[in-house]
Amino acid sequence: MRVPDEWIEFRRSSDRERIGWLRAEGDDWVAVDILGRDLPGGARDFDRAERDLEELGLSHLAERWQLDGEPVRLGEASPDRTVVMRDDWGSASAVIPGMERGERVLPWPAPDGLRLR
Repeated sequence: MRVPDEWIEFRRSSDRERIGWLRAEGDDWVAVDILGRDLPGGARDFDRAERDLEELGLSHLAERWQLDGEPVRLGEASPDRTVVMRDDWGSASAVIPGMERGERVLPWPAPDGLRLR
């Protein structure tokens, strides 16, 4: 899937880094993170959706994640793809089955099986 044309790209105010999108839902807006997933809380007014994305930023991408129960780290997150690597106690390694060159490329939006630990 590609980013729908009607979504509004949102960039962090401090450095203009893209951190997500805003998409209309009736008279309200849904904040969508860089992984292509809706932020919790549903639709909200435009200003609140912007604030929620700004508050989320990109720092959560450095957190520990799991993919279908397997510990992983994010190596790349963009509308083109999400790349995960096995997380071996903080050291990304190349030993997870099915991961070519130690990484696994996921579609965008990232699947539900990718979750914060």
